[in-house]
Amino acid sequence: MCLMNNRGVVLISVLLIMQILLALGFFTLDSSNLAKRLVLNYAKTNKFHQEIKNKFIEIEKVSSISGSGCTIAQQNILSYDLKWWQEDACIISDDANIYYYVLEILNNTICKTTIHGAQPITYLRLTMLVNNKTNNMQELLQSTLATKSITWHNCATLKDLNLGRQSFRLIRITI
Repeated sequence: MCLMNNRGVVLISVLLIMQILLALGFFTLDSSNLAKRLVLNYAKTNKFHQEIKNKFIEIEKVSSISGSGCTIAQQNILSYDLKWWQEDACIISDDANIYYYVLEILNNTICKTTIHGAQPITYLRLTMLVNNKTNNMQELLQSTLATKSITWHNCATLKDLNLGRQSFRLIRITI
């Protein structure tokens, strides 16, 4: 008679254990889908960053050698909106991204010390705004370049420096 009374308890216990296992299975499945989405998002973001870095280096090399048609006086361009970039900046576009960039002329009173005397240096700041066409990601990057000055200017400061990139920074990412 004791076994007959326990059959209902065993059945309910087995059903509860099966429900717990089913809930754990759903949780594990949901976690793996989340992990997969995170990995895919990371891969897209990483590809986007690599494309930007390559384009930035390309523009930086051309700008440091020849200057740019998008050269402007020093301004607070970080506060400008997208409309300003579309109207006043140089634009390069490829299949995935639109690159807006300007080259600011900074301090012109610094000279590099050389074995032949003082070499006038021009500091340029390259700022680039990148819009991704497919996923609306946006980045703002800046670097400061030291280049040989084309024209002579008085030297207020002498520095022993290497020409080329002086700084690089990622300022803003918008998704």
